[in-house]
Amino acid sequence: MSMSQTTVQMSLGRQKIIEDIKVLLNDSEELVRLSASLPAEGVDALRTRLREHVDAARNALESSTTPLKTIAYECGFGTADRMRIVFRQRLGVSPNDYRLSFQKLGA
Repeated sequence: MSMSQTTVQMSLGRQKIIEDIKVLLNDSEELVRLSASLPAEGVDALRTRLREHVDAARNALESSTTPLKTIAYECGFGTADRMRIVFRQRLGVSPNDYRLSFQKLGA
């Protein structure tokens, strides 16, 4: 892979993280601008934190009947709408569809 291809991939990855941060931080433009200036370590930390939010929500959806809005709040998304957006971006499914797939497996 050439240096320019690597740079483009890094830029696209960074933009994706910034979009995720924007969703999680309720579209605060100031916070998004700050995140754009983070060093790579900061972006990695934010990526790890987002993955932790998603993993916690996945575990709750797989093992409970807790309402989506409660899971979203308890897992750090704030609202069910934000959790839906991140799930669709990260997993390609809504939280409800994710939960249903596990209910069908257990049936």
